[in-house]
Amino acid sequence: MSTAAQKLKTNKACYDRRPPEWRLWVSAYTRARKKKIEFTITPEDIVIPSVCPALGTPFVSNRGISCGPNRSAASLDRIRPDLGYVPGNIIVISVRANSIKNDATADEVKKVAAWLSTLQGATNAIPN
Repeated sequence: MSTAAQKLKTNKACYDRRPPEWRLWVSAYTRARKKKIEFTITPEDIVIPSVCPALGTPFVSNRGISCGPNRSAASLDRIRPDLGYVPGNIIVISVRANSIKNDATADEVKKVAAWLSTLQGATNAIPN
Protein backbone atom coordinates (compact mmCIF):
# COMPACT_ATOMS: atom_id res chain seq x y z
CA MET A 1 0.00 0.00 0.00
CA SER A 2 1.39 3.42 -0.93
CA THR A 3 2.19 6.02 1.72
CA ALA A 4 -0.64 8.27 0.48
CA ALA A 5 -3.14 5.40 0.61
CA GLN A 6 -2.01 4.45 4.11
CA LYS A 7 -2.36 8.07 5.29
CA LEU A 8 -5.88 8.27 3.81
CA LYS A 9 -6.84 5.00 5.53
CA THR A 10 -5.46 6.26 8.87
CA ASN A 11 -7.27 9.60 8.56
CA LYS A 12 -10.56 7.85 7.73
CA ALA A 13 -10.21 5.54 10.71
CA CYS A 14 -9.57 8.54 12.97
CA TYR A 15 -12.55 10.39 11.44
CA ASP A 16 -14.82 7.35 11.94
CA ARG A 17 -13.98 7.20 15.66
CA ARG A 18 -15.23 10.75 16.23
CA PRO A 19 -18.76 11.41 17.57
CA PRO A 20 -21.46 11.74 14.90
CA GLU A 21 -22.06 15.39 15.85
CA TRP A 22 -18.42 16.15 15.04
CA ARG A 23 -18.63 14.34 11.69
CA LEU A 24 -21.78 16.30 10.74
CA TRP A 25 -20.01 19.52 11.79
CA VAL A 26 -16.92 18.78 9.65
CA SER A 27 -19.07 17.94 6.62
CA ALA A 28 -21.11 21.13 7.06
CA TYR A 29 -17.95 23.19 7.47
CA THR A 30 -16.58 21.79 4.22
CA ARG A 31 -19.85 22.53 2.36
CA ALA A 32 -20.00 26.05 3.81
CA ARG A 33 -16.47 26.83 2.65
CA LYS A 34 -17.19 25.53 -0.87
CA LYS A 35 -20.46 27.46 -1.12
CA LYS A 36 -19.05 30.52 0.69
CA ILE A 37 -21.92 30.66 3.18
CA GLU A 38 -21.92 31.70 6.82
CA PHE A 39 -20.73 29.09 9.31
CA THR A 40 -20.73 29.89 13.04
CA ILE A 41 -21.95 26.65 14.63
CA THR A 42 -19.93 24.38 16.88
CA PRO A 43 -20.31 20.61 17.27
CA GLU A 44 -22.15 21.36 20.53
CA ASP A 45 -24.88 23.15 18.53
CA ILE A 46 -25.72 19.88 16.77
CA VAL A 47 -28.29 17.74 18.59
CA ILE A 48 -29.10 14.35 17.10
CA PRO A 49 -32.51 13.03 18.19
CA SER A 50 -33.24 9.30 18.28
CA VAL A 51 -35.58 9.52 15.27
CA CYS A 52 -35.87 11.79 12.25
CA PRO A 53 -38.26 14.60 13.25
CA ALA A 54 -39.60 14.81 9.67
CA LEU A 55 -40.24 11.12 8.96
CA GLY A 56 -40.30 9.54 12.42
CA THR A 57 -37.81 6.87 11.36
CA PRO A 58 -34.87 5.86 13.56
CA PHE A 59 -31.44 7.00 12.49
CA VAL A 60 -29.07 4.31 11.27
CA SER A 61 -25.34 4.98 11.30
CA ASN A 62 -23.41 5.39 8.06
CA ARG A 63 -20.54 3.37 9.52
CA GLY A 64 -19.78 0.26 7.56
CA ILE A 65 -21.87 1.41 4.59
CA SER A 66 -19.72 1.22 1.49
CA CYS A 67 -22.26 1.56 -1.31
CA GLY A 68 -23.59 5.10 -1.45
CA PRO A 69 -25.31 7.17 1.18
CA ASN A 70 -27.46 5.58 3.84
CA ARG A 71 -30.91 7.17 3.53
CA SER A 72 -31.57 6.57 7.24
CA ALA A 73 -28.38 8.32 8.38
CA ALA A 74 -28.46 11.67 10.14
CA SER A 75 -27.80 14.77 8.07
CA LEU A 76 -27.51 18.42 9.01
CA ASP A 77 -30.14 20.64 7.43
CA ARG A 78 -30.28 24.43 7.20
CA ILE A 79 -33.86 25.42 8.00
CA ARG A 80 -33.50 28.61 5.96
CA PRO A 81 -30.68 27.94 3.48
CA ASP A 82 -30.02 31.65 2.95
CA LEU A 83 -28.98 32.07 6.61
CA GLY A 84 -26.19 29.49 6.47
CA TYR A 85 -24.99 27.26 9.29
CA VAL A 86 -25.76 29.45 12.28
CA PRO A 87 -27.17 28.52 15.70
CA GLY A 88 -30.95 28.23 15.56
CA ASN A 89 -30.97 27.57 11.80
CA ILE A 90 -29.90 23.93 11.82
CA ILE A 91 -31.71 20.70 12.49
CA VAL A 92 -30.73 17.05 12.16
CA ILE A 93 -33.00 15.07 9.83
CA SER A 94 -32.48 11.89 7.84
CA VAL A 95 -30.69 11.91 4.50
CA ARG A 96 -34.01 10.81 2.97
CA ALA A 97 -35.99 13.70 4.49
CA ASN A 98 -33.25 16.14 3.51
CA SER A 99 -33.30 14.94 -0.10
CA ILE A 100 -37.11 15.20 -0.23
CA LYS A 101 -37.05 18.78 1.03
CA ASN A 102 -33.95 19.74 -0.92
CA ASP A 103 -35.69 21.35 -3.86
CA ALA A 104 -39.41 20.98 -3.21
CA THR A 105 -41.68 23.64 -1.76
CA ALA A 106 -44.09 22.87 1.09
CA ASP A 107 -46.96 23.18 -1.39
CA GLU A 108 -45.35 20.65 -3.74
CA VAL A 109 -44.80 18.18 -0.90
CA LYS A 110 -48.46 18.57 0.17
CA LYS A 111 -49.65 17.96 -3.40
CA VAL A 112 -47.52 14.83 -3.73
CA ALA A 113 -48.77 13.57 -0.34
CA ALA A 114 -52.40 14.13 -1.39
CA TRP A 115 -51.77 12.37 -4.70
CA LEU A 116 -50.10 9.41 -2.96
CA SER A 117 -53.08 9.16 -0.59
CA THR A 118 -55.46 8.83 -3.55
CA LEU A 119 -53.27 6.10 -5.04
CA GLN A 120 -53.20 4.26 -1.72
CA GLY A 121 -56.99 4.35 -1.60
CA ALA A 122 -57.18 3.05 -5.17
CA THR A 123 -54.67 0.28 -4.43
CA ASN A 124 -56.68 -0.87 -1.39
CA ALA A 125 -59.79 -1.16 -3.58
CA ILE A 126 -58.11 -3.64 -5.94
CA PRO A 127 -58.84 -7.25 -4.88
CA ASN A 128 -55.86 -9.58 -4.35
